[in-house]
Amino acid sequence: MRLLIVLAILLLQDTKPEDLPSIRVIHGDIRVWRKNLDQVDSVKKESRVGYGDRIGTPSGESACLQLLAGEEIVGIKGVKVAREKGLALERAGATLLLKIYDGRLTLESFRTEVAVETPNGTVRGKQSYFYIEVTEDKTKVVAIDGPLTFATSLGTVELKGGEESTSTKGGKPTDPKPADPKSAREFGDAPVNLIQNPGFEQDLKHWDFRYGDPDRKYASVDRETVHGGARSLRADITAPRFSTRDGGLVEQRVNVTAGRRYLYRAYLRRTATKGTVNIGISVGPVADGELRDSAWLFPTLRDDGWTMARMIVTAKAATLDVAVTFQIRSDEFEARAWVDDAFLMELPDSPRR
Repeated sequence: MRLLIVLAILLLQDTKPEDLPSIRVIHGDIRVWRKNLDQVDSVKKESRVGYGDRIGTPSGESACLQLLAGEEIVGIKGVKVAREKGLALERAGATLLLKIYDGRLTLESFRTEVAVETPNGTVRGKQSYFYIEVTEDKTKVVAIDGPLTFATSLGTVELKGGEESTSTKGGKPTDPKPADPKSAREFGDAPVNLIQNPGFEQDLKHWDFRYGDPDRKYASVDRETVHGGARSLRADITAPRFSTRDGGLVEQRVNVTAGRRYLYRAYLRRTATKGTVNIGISVGPVADGELRDSAWLFPTLRDDGWTMARMIVTAKAATLDVAVTFQIRSDEFEARAWVDDAFLMELPDSPRR
């Protein structure tokens, strides 16, 4: 009996569940190897994770989960659950620390400062979205959105959205360079994306055009400038086609659940040859067939590549209008804009404190 009591005390001390967030499955066959029990458990919906536990899938299949701390969303692929393998969670002060030893990971952070430790360097960020590819001898980091730091014992680099860096075992991170968009495509999104034809691979199917030229002559499918897949949408913003100063380039109405929260993002690109034209995203409720007040976001766009715009909204009606929008801020204007890989996902319930 005394031995059992001692073992129970050690079990509770080692797990420290109050320090680590629970995980909630968004999709995929998530498993957890329990250090204290030396066994693998299947996670059907939500589970606590202890220190030393490892998260993954049986054979490295793609999956997506949420960390119920600051609402971080994690996608994994090639991360097998096993002793001393998989994804581990720890705390380093106020920072949520993830450890990955092999495989690929995307991490989308909204409020909490996060760090990801790999065998070849550590990545840190807050309110950022990034991709990591890890082997025993090499780590590749792509900043999809937001600033990051990537550090090894020999040096540190700062990454902006759309840049990448690589480190090899015992080396320092390479200087930032423009990232290959295909290397950072989200591998865990498709099963939960509520937008139809998000990458315009089916031409303009499911998308509407309410502003500008009613004949849609300003919009076409582009097969040369793409973020992912083989196509994107291109819009030529010129006078007199665009008589309004603010509006939507393309939009899609999606059935949702009123009161739930949704994450919307899209990749944008723009070249302006005359005047000032801004490109962004918007989300608004549709009630009685009419679009109500929309939330708008206009990010600072890169001059040499794609920029991700992302926002979280609470649905105020059973239909959301998701759009890519424009602002014209000069009397004379001429610009070309591209849109690709739009994404809308219902978020799990707000984390319990």
